[in-house]
Amino acid sequence: MSDKTPAEFDRAGYIKKSDCAQGVVAITEDVELEFTSRGIYVGAAGDLEVVLADGSQAIFVGVLAGCIYPLSVQMVVSAGTTAGSLLATY
Repeated sequence: MSDKTPAEFDRAGYIKKSDCAQGVVAITEDVELEFTSRGIYVGAAGDLEVVLADGSQAIFVGVLAGCIYPLSVQMVVSAGTTAGSLLATY
């Protein structure tokens, strides 16, 4: 069950368009994004090291290919990243 309040849904019960990604860009590792992402799409499985919106850094081990992870990311760090074909949604 969602923790969103009814006001955050449209009349049909779907999440509002403003909550969804509006665009996507390819990620260049070790280069800060021009925006904070809404999510990261992983095209090839592996590990993913990121700098999050609050400045903290984390390595997500074993991310799966074909998934969008709901992460607010400033940068993907190459040192701990083996996942590939990364896209940032905004």
